[in-house]
Amino acid sequence: MKLKAGIAKVNITPFVGVELGGYGARINPSQGIYDDLFSKALILDDGQKRIAMITNDLLAFDHEFIVEVGELIENQVGIDKENIMITVSHTHSGPVTSFGLQSTGRKDEDYVQILQKKIVGAVYMASRNTKEAKVGAGKGEVRDVSFNRRRYKKDIDPELGIIRVDDIDGNPMVFLTNYACHGVILGPKNLFISADYPGAMQKFIEKAKGGMAMFTQGACGDIDPLVNCYAWGEGTFKNTEQMGTILGAEAIKIGEQIKTTSQARLEAKSKMIKLPTEKLPSLKEAQEMVDKYKRKLNKLNKKSYLIDRQTMRMNLDWAQRLVNIVKKDRDKNGIMAEIQILSIDETVLVGISGEVFVEIGLDIKKESGFENTFIISYANGCVGYIPTEEAFREGGYEPKEAFKWYGYPFPFVPNVEEKIKKTVLDLMKTLKQE
Repeated sequence: MKLKAGIAKVNITPFVGVELGGYGARINPSQGIYDDLFSKALILDDGQKRIAMITNDLLAFDHEFIVEVGELIENQVGIDKENIMITVSHTHSGPVTSFGLQSTGRKDEDYVQILQKKIVGAVYMASRNTKEAKVGAGKGEVRDVSFNRRRYKKDIDPELGIIRVDDIDGNPMVFLTNYACHGVILGPKNLFISADYPGAMQKFIEKAKGGMAMFTQGACGDIDPLVNCYAWGEGTFKNTEQMGTILGAEAIKIGEQIKTTSQARLEAKSKMIKLPTEKLPSLKEAQEMVDKYKRKLNKLNKKSYLIDRQTMRMNLDWAQRLVNIVKKDRDKNGIMAEIQILSIDETVLVGISGEVFVEIGLDIKKESGFENTFIISYANGCVGYIPTEEAFREGGYEPKEAFKWYGYPFPFVPNVEEKIKKTVLDLMKTLKQE
């Protein structure tokens, strides 16, 4: 049977005044809209299996949200949950949509419920509009737009991956892109809702080629836009348009060279794994942390830097949550995360529920054995940063502090890198053997 594809997109822009996620230093809710946010759905059907890729111009989802949406899609559209990947671009100028402490605000439950229905609706529309199609994949490189914020200009992934879907006559339906770089050109001072550079990139492609552009975020845990190397948090909307144009132009160039086929074979694999964390403290130790942060917060006066007060409030909030967790089950260690692989012939999309460090993504690509391997962070939820063993030895924000902003009780331990890589590569082997 020839391949079929269906696409749809829905506007998910929240109301002005919604709290924005991604920065502890942001002190006010949104005050305007620079560009709209979208949820976009692509369904592929080879006659034996259907897979769904859903991208969203948002910061992050927690796994509970993903489970609920997956069940709704499975019931209404009939696609197995294992075959559904729900991702975000990780823009830091979108609404709070996950449970963590990633901003001064909290998620608006009414908006999140509407968002859930809109995502399901996009997939339903895509399923109702499938038609014969052709698919192909390719990759190129874009340098000098990103940098490694822990190693400066070293250790980036310049690869720009493209999956192109055309209708049977060769007209473009989808450019699905993959690139590793945080959506943080716009810093905490920005109070306008925006999709940051991934939104600008998608708009550029759609305007130039028609059809629908989708963005998936790569292994960007330690990768930022280059503009942040010189003045962090001072990026402008002009900067987002510039980076979006550079990436969009290269995506079109790559796409024009891709050969498409109507005979593609689809596969999907998914596995929930427990990622190792440090052992929880005793109840006495946890309560001592609460008392310590209360004292420190009380010492900070109105003349203190706002970020210091907010950070201390976040620490206190985390410590109070820790006490409750220890009371319930001190021996409950580890955090569950999903690893998922969708394959289209010799192209694999590797979905990992976390902010994966670029070095981990590069290692997986090197050992993959597939022609194209596109790492997708923030897939089906996000459990926080997944650093390398070396990063744990070095210390710093991502391995030692960031877990608090995600609302988790304790950080991962160094062998989390090996656990992720082994699970991904084992799933790949099963695909090769089938």
